[in-house]
Amino acid sequence: MKPEKMKLSAIKKLEGTLVLKSGLHIGSGNMEMHIGGTDSPVIKHPHTLEPYIPGS
Repeated sequence: MKPEKMKLSAIKKLEGTLVLKSGLHIGSGNMEMHIGGTDSPVIKHPHTLEPYIPGS
């Protein structure tokens, strides 16, 4: 049996509201420490600069 190839059939946008009952931190991966810098940066949208949770 050959495996079937996966094919994108549609793109859908999901919207909603998350309510956090505990802390949440999604880091940006820049773990280098600098004097006067933040110790745990948060991922931000490149245009709006608002924090967001990546879909991946």
